[in-house]
Amino acid sequence: MRLYCWSILLFVGFICWPHAWAKKIKLTMTFTPSGSFEAISEKLKGNLVKKDGILQSERLWVNAHTFRTEVKLRDVHLTRYLNNSRISMFDIKAQNGKGEGTLEINGVRQPILMNYTDKNNHVEVTFDIDAAEFNLPKVDFLGIGVSNLVKVWVSAPYRIYKEKETKKN
Repeated sequence: MRLYCWSILLFVGFICWPHAWAKKIKLTMTFTPSGSFEAISEKLKGNLVKKDGILQSERLWVNAHTFRTEVKLRDVHLTRYLNNSRISMFDIKAQNGKGEGTLEINGVRQPILMNYTDKNNHVEVTFDIDAAEFNLPKVDFLGIGVSNLVKVWVSAPYRIYKEKETKKN
């Protein structure tokens, strides 16, 4: 019986492990006059490193076509809205729950300020963007639109940077 329980725990652990530390980005957009939807991609690329207590990355990116909502037609429209571009974050530096970097969408770069929570070799980052600052078109169809304010949530693991020890002769 004990062996059976351990086997189940190991099986569940192996299934859940890749998802527990997966790189993920979620965009939350609000409909006008009411409602909202989320677009999620688990295809975030790039690496985060923590060196001397500072989280940093030269670049993290995701391709627009990798975002999924619960509606396939909305996925197509979102990809077109983002001009099928790559969304990139450059020069990220963060410490003590706050950070900054540069966000590029639609070929336009803007500085961003972010908050993060460190969860033991894994961070959850949040920040808001104004779609108009990135020259993205206003969405409005038959009186239903999407607000320019987009809430961004990023989940990503990081590694601790360790200097290589030099060999003593």
